[in-house]
Amino acid sequence: MEESTIELIDILRFLKRRFKFILATVVVFVLAAAIINYTTPPVYEASLTLRAGSDKTVTTYSEIIKSKSVMNEAVKRAKTGDGQSINIGSPKVIVKPVKGSDIMVVKVEAGSSQGAKLVATGLVDSFIDSLQEMQSLENSLVRKSIEQQLDKAKKELEENELKLQTYKKDHQIEELSNGTKPTIEKLVALDKLSGQNVARMAVAKVKLQISQPFVFPNKVLIDNYKTKIIKQETQLAFLISELGEGHPEVVSSKIAIEQTKKDLNDDLERVINIDAPGLSVQQYEEIESVLLAEIEQAVAIRQKQTLNKITSQLNGEIAKFNSSEQGLVNLMRNSHVAQEKHSTLKSKYEVFRAQLTDVRIVDPASASSQPIRPKKALNLILAATIGLFSGIVIAFLYEYTKGNTGIHAKL
Repeated sequence: MEESTIELIDILRFLKRRFKFILATVVVFVLAAAIINYTTPPVYEASLTLRAGSDKTVTTYSEIIKSKSVMNEAVKRAKTGDGQSINIGSPKVIVKPVKGSDIMVVKVEAGSSQGAKLVATGLVDSFIDSLQEMQSLENSLVRKSIEQQLDKAKKELEENELKLQTYKKDHQIEELSNGTKPTIEKLVALDKLSGQNVARMAVAKVKLQISQPFVFPNKVLIDNYKTKIIKQETQLAFLISELGEGHPEVVSSKIAIEQTKKDLNDDLERVINIDAPGLSVQQYEEIESVLLAEIEQAVAIRQKQTLNKITSQLNGEIAKFNSSEQGLVNLMRNSHVAQEKHSTLKSKYEVFRAQLTDVRIVDPASASSQPIRPKKALNLILAATIGLFSGIVIAFLYEYTKGNTGIHAKL
C-alpha cells in the first residue's frame, strides 16, 4: 500500500485558500476582546503587609480582616472627606498568609488607584479597632483617658505658642542676649524633663487606677530597679543643670537609663515566665505594664522633687534678667514644657494603641498606578492567538467534511 505524505506546499495551499476565513475569525475574536476591554471597569490594587505577632493567630486575623463588618467600616472611612468623589466601586479583599511566619499580605481591589489605597488604609484601621473592641474594658478606659489628656495637652501647647508669639511681637524681641543663653539652655533641657515627667506620671496614674491589683512575687527585684532608675534620673537632672543637654556625660547617662530599662524588661519577662509559664501574651503584657507603671510612678515622683529643687536654683539667676527677658523666658519655658508633654503623651498613646493588639504594620498601603484588570494587551494577544487557531481548525474541519481534494485526499 502506497503511503501518502502531507507536504508543506499542501498546507500552504490550504491556508491560502482559506486565508480570508481565517483572517475573519481572528478579527472577530480581536473585536470581541476589544469590546470586553472597553466595557469592563478597570480594577486597581493596593497592598500592605501586616505582622500578626504569632503564626497561631494568622488564620483568625485573616478571617476577621475579611469580615463584612470590617470591610463596611473601611469603605465608610474611605468615603469620608476627600474620598467622597473617588471611585471605590465594590472593593474586594484578599489575604495571603506567608507560610511558616506571622506575616500577612493584604490586597484590596477597587475601582481606582486612590480608592484602593484609601480602602486598604481604612481596612487596617477598622481591623485594629475591631481587635481593640475585643480587648478588656480596662484597656479601653486607659486609652480613652490618654486620648483626653492628649487633647488637653494639644490645646495647652497651642495656647502657649500663641502667647509666646504675641509677646515677641508686642515687645519686639526675638532672641535672648548671649549672656542669658547658657542659663536658658539648661532650663529648657530641664523643662523638657519636666514635660516628660508630667506625661509619664499621668499615664502611670491612670494605668494603676484602672488595672486590677497584682502582687509581684519578687518585690526585691522591683525595689532594686526603682532605686537604680531613681538614682540615674536624679544624676541626669543634675548633669543637665551643670553641663547642658548636649554634653557627652549627659548622653552617656541617658544611654545608661535606657539600658537599665531594657534590663528591667528582660528580668520581668524571666521572672513572670518562671512563676506563671502558662500565661498568654495578653496576660503577660498586662502584668508587665502594671509593674512598669508602678516603677514609672515612683521614679516620676522622685524626679519631680529633684527637678523642682534644681529649677528653683536657676530661677534665682533668671531674676537678674531685665523684665522683658524674664517674661520671654517664662513663656519659652511654658511652651517647651507643653511641647514635651504633648510629644510624650502622643508617643505613649501610639505605643499603647499598638500594644492593645499584637498586629504591626510592616509595609503601609501602596497602590498600583495601572489597573491589574483587564489586561488589555494580553487579552488582545490571546484573542488573536485563539482566533487564528480556531480559524485554522474550523477551516480544516470544513475541508475534511466536504471531502475536498488535497490534504483530505492524502489523509
